[in-house]
Amino acid sequence: LGLLHADFDNGYDAFAIDNSLRTLADRPGRDAQRSDGASLDATWPLAGDLDLRSITTWAESDIEVSFDGDWGNDADWGDAGPYDYFSRTLRNRRTLSQDLRLASGGAGGSSWTAGAWWLRLEESNDIADDGLYLEDAFERQFDSDYRADSVALYGQAQWSPAPATTIAAGLRLEQRDARYDDSDGSDFDPRDRLWGGDLTVTQRLSDTQNLWASLSRGYRAGGFNIGTSVPPARQQFELGWKGRNRQGDRTADVNFFYTRRERPQVSTSIQLDPQDPLTFIFLTDNAADAETWGIESSAQLRLTDRVEIGAMLALMDSRYQGYRFGDRDLDGREWAHAPGWKSSLSTTWRHPEGWMARADLSGEAGFYFDTSNDERSDPRFIANLRVGYEAERW
Repeated sequence: LGLLHADFDNGYDAFAIDNSLRTLADRPGRDAQRSDGASLDATWPLAGDLDLRSITTWAESDIEVSFDGDWGNDADWGDAGPYDYFSRTLRNRRTLSQDLRLASGGAGGSSWTAGAWWLRLEESNDIADDGLYLEDAFERQFDSDYRADSVALYGQAQWSPAPATTIAAGLRLEQRDARYDDSDGSDFDPRDRLWGGDLTVTQRLSDTQNLWASLSRGYRAGGFNIGTSVPPARQQFELGWKGRNRQGDRTADVNFFYTRRERPQVSTSIQLDPQDPLTFIFLTDNAADAETWGIESSAQLRLTDRVEIGAMLALMDSRYQGYRFGDRDLDGREWAHAPGWKSSLSTTWRHPEGWMARADLSGEAGFYFDTSNDERSDPRFIANLRVGYEAERW
C-alpha cells in the first residue's frame, strides 16, 4: 500500500527580457500543485506456479500555472507601452486504474504473463487571459473538459526451443475512447484501436557471449488542447551482442539499432499573433515520418583489484522525412535533442577498507533545441569527480 501527498509552490518567472538573471515581471504568477494519490499492489499464489497480481492506483491533482505574459513592467517597456499581459490556468486532473495479471513462474525454462488493464483519465482546464497594448484591451476565458477510458489486453511468453536459444514474444491490444469539449464549441469523441508488440530471439554463443535480434512496434495515443496530436506508430529493429568473460573482470556490449516512426509526435511552438504574446503556444505536432539508426557500445575492464576503467561510445544518425511546419521545410533535418555522438570515459578506485574515488569525462555533439527554430547547442564535455566511503550497511 502506497500513499502520496505533494504540495509544491514554485516560483515561475525564470525569464528576463534583458537576458539578465533578474526577472522584471510586475505580475510574476505561480507554479503550484497539490496532489494526493494511493496505490495497492497485491499478489495471491494459486495452484502450481501461478500467481494472480492486482495493481490499483488513484491520483488527483489541483494545479495553478500563471505567468506575466509580457515578462516586464511599464517602466522597462517605456515607449512600447502600456504593454501588459497575464495568463492563468487552473487545472484539475484525476486518474483511476486497475491492472490484473496472471503469471506462470516458468518450469523448464518457459514462462508467461497475461493481463487486462483499465485507465480512466479526467481533466478540466480553466484559462483566463487579459492584455493591454496601447489602447487595445481584452479579456479571454477558455474552459475545457477531457475524459479518456483506455482498456488493454496484453500477454508475454518466453520459451527455449533449444538449450542455447531463447524466444520471447509479447503483444498488447488497446482501445481508447476519449471525449473533449470546450467553451469555443469544439467537441470530439475519437476512438483509437492501437496495438504493439515485440519478438526477441537470443542465442547463447558461449558461457560469456550472447547474440540477439529484436523486432518491436510501439504506439502513442493522441491528445487535445494544449498538446494536440494524432496517434502515431513507431517501429523498432535492434541487433546486438553482449559478453562477459569467465573471470568477470571485463565486459563489453554492442547494440546496432534502426527505428522508423510514422507520424511521430514532436514538440514545437508558434506565435499566432505577433502583437499578442499570449498566443505564443507550445504544442505537439505530427511530423510526416522519421527514422534513425546507429550503434551503442560500452566496455569495462578491471585493471587491478582496486582500479576499474570504463568507456562508452554511441553514434546516431536521425532525420525527418517530408516534414513541413508553416513555411519551414524540415525534410532531412536531425531530430531535436538528438546528438550525433555521445562518449564517456571513467576510472574508479576502491580500497578494501571502503574508501572510493571516481572520475568521469562525458561528452556529446551539438543538437537542435526545437523543430520551430534552427538554434543548436555547442558540443560539450563534462567532468565529474566523486569521493566517498562504502560499508556493508552504508
